[in-house]
Amino acid sequence: MKKIGAFFKRCFDSNRFLKVFSLVVAFIIWLIVATTVDPYIRHEIVDIPVNVDAQSAALQRQGLSVITIDPDTVRVTVHGKRYVVGRLTADDIKIVPKLTSATSAGTQTLRLEWSPDGSEEYTVESITPAAIVARFDRIDSKTLDIQADVTGVSVPDGYIKESEIITPDKITIRGPTNDLQKVAHAIVSVDLDQSLTSTANAAGEIVLKDSDGNVIENEHITMDYETAEVTIPVLKKKEVPLRIDFLNVPQGFPIEELHYTLSNDSITIAGPQTLVDSYQEILLGRVDLKTLDLGSKEQFDVTLPSGFENVDNILSVEVTFDTDDYVAQNFNLSEITLVNEPQNYDVTINNPYLNNVKIVGPSEVVSELTAGDIVAEVDVSDREVVTGQIKVPVQVYVPNKGTVWAVGNYSTLVTISEKQ
Repeated sequence: MKKIGAFFKRCFDSNRFLKVFSLVVAFIIWLIVATTVDPYIRHEIVDIPVNVDAQSAALQRQGLSVITIDPDTVRVTVHGKRYVVGRLTADDIKIVPKLTSATSAGTQTLRLEWSPDGSEEYTVESITPAAIVARFDRIDSKTLDIQADVTGVSVPDGYIKESEIITPDKITIRGPTNDLQKVAHAIVSVDLDQSLTSTANAAGEIVLKDSDGNVIENEHITMDYETAEVTIPVLKKKEVPLRIDFLNVPQGFPIEELHYTLSNDSITIAGPQTLVDSYQEILLGRVDLKTLDLGSKEQFDVTLPSGFENVDNILSVEVTFDTDDYVAQNFNLSEITLVNEPQNYDVTINNPYLNNVKIVGPSEVVSELTAGDIVAEVDVSDREVVTGQIKVPVQVYVPNKGTVWAVGNYSTLVTISEKQ
């Protein structure tokens, strides 16, 4: 006991100990008074967010959304037990606007109120400011064609620049109805600053503009695309000749001596440089010699490969055949020749006569023709052999007489049987 007493005597003789001891005793006395004599306090909490989401269902029933609120945070004075209030933060207190007056789009002043959940051990005595200014509107969407604003691009002589291709070519924006009404254009701008001889691609940011061309920057409007790619097609021009070809031309027929004119001998086209350089001519189509009669004219559409442009915009060409010195005359043939008779089969021409065969050619040649100058043939090798009586085409031609030919389609009956 003497040792304990001596210890306390030394402690109380120390000024440092007395200071610490005094502070501890003072804190205990304050704590007793605070929790028993005056346990309630008032306290101010700042930066409390105004909670609109809690009442968003009521707005949605009216088709409205909150676009902006000002201010979006407030300060409150709370009253409650000291140990409860002392632990409160801005996240513990829910402040909401009274939305009973929010029935249409526009700007309104709304009073604020505390929204307790029933478990609180404190009360909110005041909210500062007591009201907010809120903007309401309906959320809508709008689809716009994306337009390209291309600068700095040039092409040399002999090349053409086509209209730009934009990918994607449309954009859907979403936001408040009143804000969307101000949006007139969606523009993607690219600046290449170069002379092009081939197609180029560039990407750019999509910018919204009003009808006066002013940029619209609105955080409440969202776009389904932020950027777009612009393709700038550049084609090389070239003049190419036009030509026709012929079908059913007999062997030995001098097709090069058949005179005709085209309404256009050539056209100017444009296409990708690597392809257009190898493009030497355009085949308009084929004329069937069997259908070519006196004064015949043929019309052909001009068809180009994909990616080519018809610069002259000549969509069709007429072919006129020079038959001024030609005549037509009918002949009755009494002999049809069978060629390429198949092995193991007998082929018999039922009727060797072919009447009213129309022959066209120069007048001085046709006037001297006889039926013996005209050859009629049945070629059995160009079809599957089927026994029985069948109808087969007859090829008619006039050998060694220059530009003389048969007009029309002719046929005869043959009987095919297996050899015994």
